[in-house]
Amino acid sequence: MKRHEAKRKRDREQLFPALARLIEIIPSDANARQFFQSHFVDRAEPPSAPPVDGAQPEPQEDLTIEGDGLRRLLDRLGADGCPEGAADLLRVVRRVPRSRSTETSFQVAELCFAIHQATGPVGVHERRRTAGMQATALDEAGTPVLQYYKGQRFREIAGHATGAAAADDEWRSFIRSLETALPMTLRMHRSERALEHLARSVLETGEAHAAVRAVVRPVACLPPSAHMFSCSNQAYHADRQVEYVCRTLHAASAVSFQEVVSALPVLVLDLQPHHTALEMCAAPGSKTLQALDAMLQGGWSPAVAQGVLLSNEKDRVKATQTLPARLKRYHAPNVLSTRCDATQWPRLYRRAADADDAAAPVEQQFDRIICDVPCSGDGTIRKERSVATTWAPGYVQSLVPTQKALLRRGLDLLADGGILVYSTCSLNPKEDEEVVCAGLELFGDCVELIDVNAVLRAKGATLRSAGGVPAPDGGRPQVRRSAALVRRRQGAARAAASRRHGRLLVAAFRKVRQPDSVRGPAVR
Repeated sequence: MKRHEAKRKRDREQLFPALARLIEIIPSDANARQFFQSHFVDRAEPPSAPPVDGAQPEPQEDLTIEGDGLRRLLDRLGADGCPEGAADLLRVVRRVPRSRSTETSFQVAELCFAIHQATGPVGVHERRRTAGMQATALDEAGTPVLQYYKGQRFREIAGHATGAAAADDEWRSFIRSLETALPMTLRMHRSERALEHLARSVLETGEAHAAVRAVVRPVACLPPSAHMFSCSNQAYHADRQVEYVCRTLHAASAVSFQEVVSALPVLVLDLQPHHTALEMCAAPGSKTLQALDAMLQGGWSPAVAQGVLLSNEKDRVKATQTLPARLKRYHAPNVLSTRCDATQWPRLYRRAADADDAAAPVEQQFDRIICDVPCSGDGTIRKERSVATTWAPGYVQSLVPTQKALLRRGLDLLADGGILVYSTCSLNPKEDEEVVCAGLELFGDCVELIDVNAVLRAKGATLRSAGGVPAPDGGRPQVRRSAALVRRRQGAARAAASRRHGRLLVAAFRKVRQPDSVRGPAVR
């Protein structure tokens, strides 16, 4: 991780000339998106079409720089910044995931993303500190993600929880919650007794660190068995001793920095030591370590030898550097790190231990699957303010097919009676309910939704949550057996970030039986 951060710092010192010039022409106090829109976008962003018969309004078009606007931008960058013209500018945005820019048309959101990557915080601790400093008022008019949700979309989402009459008040409450920084939260590791004792002596029992315990307290909304602790972002960075102690515990692998809502999928899974589990998109690894904790908290028992956790990641750097770096410090005997496109995860076969040579191999399926998919992240504005300017409706549309493919492959790989948890940190129903409904429609009565709210309550969680996934036949939302949309205190049940601990969508599927058709490549 430190080598990766050092490389990013070196890259910043040697910025591509076109990117360096882009950063230079934007005033330090200006919003990058508004700057590009006012100077180089020849057409204004069109308003959403009014809804017809209660239908969802069409998404706004993505802002693009093209034609005369592109020529003005290239002239502003000059021959020093773009000696090869638009080709140099294209090299800048080609590093953006799922880039849709061409030499004649550049997405404003992609330019903003590239600029943020070059100027934003490098390390996670620097990013947390910056998020706390930037927790100021949001400019609704200049924030595309807020313009997308404001009005009819938000009223439809919030109406399930508050009623349409209160939607406007709920919107103002939602904006206030986005303008507050997320608290610092960490989770105590329980797989190794010595490290657990070290963390307990600091966070729970020891007298030497009473000042730390006065600031860092157990998370009240989760049961004590979650072993999560929290304090405000401001208090964490204001006290050097608190920050030093928490970072030292993290370096010793006694705790992990992890958001409260990020811990919910593993809580719902109810992992046991003997389970065969798969995490389809594992980086950066917080849920992987939490899953290992759940499997190993009873010690290295004989049941641990029967179970295994496969931690998979598609990205080369994350799969070969980020994940292994975290796992090797954890000393877990039952985890494998793999690199594969999870949508193409192969069907694996094995012979039963007591089977003879003539017996047919059986397919290796999974008892538990974590399907935390790549998403637009528009629910993470509180910790990553850059989302407010780099978000675009077109990016959301490009993600949905991958999300559906991941859920489909995960449900394929699930054993009878197994549980899969689908989660995103997005507010958008296209990435949430639409994908969940697609999975239900595809597998029919072979899968069922688990009441996530009931599972969390049974475990002692006091989160106020709500949800609603419309039935595949177009019936009313099945509120009780649906994705849990987590929040606390005030804020919309579906669209608002929590005032305290953020938001996450969680949908849990149970495999009732195997479908008749068989999909996926076979590997023996």
